Amino acid sequence: MKQIDKYIFREVAKPLIFSFFIFSSLWIVNLLIRVLNLAISKGIELHSLFKLILYSLPTVIVTSIPMAALMGVMLGLSRLNNDSEITALRAAGLSNIRILRPLIGLAGILSILSLTLNETVVPMGKFLSQEVYINEITLKKPFPKVAQNLFFDGGQSFKLYVRDYSEEENLMKNVTLYQFTDSFPQVTQAESAQIQNGSLWVFTDGKTTYFNDDGSIKYQISFKNWSYPISDRYAQKIHRQRDNKNPDEMSMTELRHEIKVRTQKNLGSLDYQTQLFFRSSFPFAALFLVIAGSPVAIRHTRGSRSSGFGIGIFLMIIYYILLSSGKSLGGNGTLPPALANWSANLFSLGAGMYFMRGLKNS
Repeated sequence: MKQIDKYIFREVAKPLIFSFFIFSSLWIVNLLIRVLNLAISKGIELHSLFKLILYSLPTVIVTSIPMAALMGVMLGLSRLNNDSEITALRAAGLSNIRILRPLIGLAGILSILSLTLNETVVPMGKFLSQEVYINEITLKKPFPKVAQNLFFDGGQSFKLYVRDYSEEENLMKNVTLYQFTDSFPQVTQAESAQIQNGSLWVFTDGKTTYFNDDGSIKYQISFKNWSYPISDRYAQKIHRQRDNKNPDEMSMTELRHEIKVRTQKNLGSLDYQTQLFFRSSFPFAALFLVIAGSPVAIRHTRGSRSSGFGIGIFLMIIYYILLSSGKSLGGNGTLPPALANWSANLFSLGAGMYFMRGLKNS
């Protein structure tokens, strides 16, 4: 590698790494906001929250790489332009295309890295993340909300009625518990009740009345203290089978196999084809974004670094609009899945070739 290539790499590396951490942080914060809202209502444990974040990291990395590559190149070239170093390189006999060559090569390496992660780690992370989500959020009941003069669910097959409630003392008074059976419910009346350790109802000074099938009292049991477990799940935890995956949890190899099997059985495979071409196209976003953005940045006149940042943001918005709309159009059959999911890359390539042609003529 020539000394000039090393120098250009070094100038781009700093803003690229900085941009990667910024975009990754934004994705993680967005993930935390979505998960924490559910965690508060469902009482998700800390280790489950950590698993959700850990399993989502491969997706965050793959999503952040294209944006970081584009912003790193745009900011790096803007810095070189502002300090007249691009002009000095031209004066030394280097063409614009020659200056951009190592940056396009770097984007290609990042795209191969994204493709590798997208084929190996990302599908497994999505599969495990979905399992944690189902077990710790979907199948978990929200914690009972206590209020006075209201009926509310207290656990499996029973309801509570609290006549008086002190939120400061976390103490319920004049409590009636209805435990539902095949006939008449069992009725427990207690002077007070509390929730202990988030898992137990503890009733104090009360009695439980059992009824015959005709509604007459069968017998009564008095108690000083009585505990009843709080049911926090709608169902037992599940362990998903590896062969039971959604399309976005499959690798490209698995998607091709599933498409082949479904085609042989005359079953629809549009969702799988859409995911296959999306999974093959998106990792190359870094390469095509840099191809589109770098000629614009190197031709930009001297100014503040904010110009490179602004151009980068604009290109990303256009790219992700095309990517999102293309995936939707491919998913509903409006366009062929291959064309729909590669449209953003093809547009970026076309724009890059147009701008490159301008560089050759300048």
